[in-house]
Amino acid sequence: IINFSHEQTKDYTLINALIESFPVTATGEILYDHVDEAKYMLILSLIKQKNAALEDMILSYSSLTTSEKVASLIMSDYSKNWKSKDLAMQMNMSVSTFKKKMYKDTGSVSSYITKIKMIEALRQLRRTNRPINAIAISLGYTSSSYFTSVFKKHFKIFPSEIRKNDGHPTEGSTENYP
Repeated sequence: IINFSHEQTKDYTLINALIESFPVTATGEILYDHVDEAKYMLILSLIKQKNAALEDMILSYSSLTTSEKVASLIMSDYSKNWKSKDLAMQMNMSVSTFKKKMYKDTGSVSSYITKIKMIEALRQLRRTNRPINAIAISLGYTSSSYFTSVFKKHFKIFPSEIRKNDGHPTEGSTENYP
């Protein structure tokens, strides 16, 4: 959703009011030959001015939300082995354009995917008593030792230490925690 300023809303309201005041045929076509020349010139002027501003806003909105859309895709299926090609296709972009946008916003695509998955790993470690290997599998890691090394590299602490430091039950415990 794009939020328009008060001035922009007034301009679009004016344009709509002018267009609605045009006489129309039975099929709904505007009879432009009956439109006052001043109205026509005003509308053309407003549209010309506002199109550039609207286009800039849409492009800006689009580039600001690329990483959010990617995060949403990753979160929709953590277990998937996401690749730039898959994400670019979902975003309706070429792979090179997608990578450029992502690098500008977040750094490399693979680092961003890892970051999203590691945040979820941390959440699961703190809020569930699922075994670490089950968490690894749910995040698309086929090897719990590889998952552990990625986690350690990302957070500078082993996954098992998260539970010990937070006072949560260790793997295999039947105790639940929030």
